[in-house]
Amino acid sequence: QDQAWHWEGLRERELRIQRFVDDGTLVHPPVTANPGTQSTDYDWIVASGRGSLYSYTVPRHPQVPAFDYPLIVGLVELEEGVRMVTNIVGATPEQLEIGMPLEVCWLDSHDDVTLHQFRPAAPGRRAGTLTHHEVAVGDRLPLCPIEITTRLVVSTALATRDHQDVHHDRDAAVAKGTSDIFMNILTSTGLAARWIGDWAGDGVVFEGLSLGLGVPNHPGDTMTMSGSVAGVDGDTVTVSFTGANSLGAHMAGSARIVLPGGHDGPDTHDGEVG
Repeated sequence: QDQAWHWEGLRERELRIQRFVDDGTLVHPPVTANPGTQSTDYDWIVASGRGSLYSYTVPRHPQVPAFDYPLIVGLVELEEGVRMVTNIVGATPEQLEIGMPLEVCWLDSHDDVTLHQFRPAAPGRRAGTLTHHEVAVGDRLPLCPIEITTRLVVSTALATRDHQDVHHDRDAAVAKGTSDIFMNILTSTGLAARWIGDWAGDGVVFEGLSLGLGVPNHPGDTMTMSGSVAGVDGDTVTVSFTGANSLGAHMAGSARIVLPGGHDGPDTHDGEVG
C-alpha cells in the first residue's frame, strides 16, 4: 500500500491520519481496507497534534544505539479519537501521569525522514488567580517544555543587555570551550518566573526567586520545567523547581510568591517542609 502521503506529511510537520470516505472511520497506522466495511477508498486528515497519555512503558533491554535511554514508549490518544504508539520525550518516567496532556513534536532522524514524538503539552496561562486556600504542599506544577532556539538565546541576551559573545557568536563560544552559544542566567530566571506566573495567574506577587545553573541551554535542545509546592505559610507559597534538558539539569531553585486569600476562613494548609 502506498503510504507516501503519511511520510510526506511528517516532513511537512503534519500528523496525517487515514480516513475512509464511506463512513469517516479514522485509522492509524494506515491499513488497506476499512476494518468495518472493507472499503478501500480513503483520504486523510491533519490531526491537531494534541492528545493525552493513555498508557506507557519503559523498555530496558536490549538497548540499541539508535535510541536515547531511558526510552519511554507511550500510547497516545489523539483529540480525534485515534491512538498511536510513539516515543514520549521531554519528561522522565517519574513525571508521567496517565491522562496528562501531550503535544506532537518532531525528530529529523535522517535527511529525508521525519518522525513524530510527543512531549508534555505547554500549559496556558491561568484565567484568574490561584488562592492560597487552593494549594497544598506537594502539589505539582504542570510540566512545561521550552524549545531552545538561536533566536531565543540571542534575543533575550539582547533584551537583558548582556553582550558577552558566548550568547551571540557561535565561533566565539566554541573557542571558549563550549559547543554553541548558550542562554544567560537572566533569561533562565525570566523563563522560570513566567512559568510559575502562568500557573498562579495574574494576581500573583513574587517576593523572591533564586536559582543555580547547571548544564548550559544550547540551541536545538528543549528544556522542560517541573516543580512542586514546597511550603505554604498563610498567603505565602514556596515553589521548588527544576529546568532540565538533554544534558541534565540546567537550573534548580525556588520561588516565594504571595497568593490572594479568596475567602475569610482560616488557612488550612499552613506549614513548611524542610
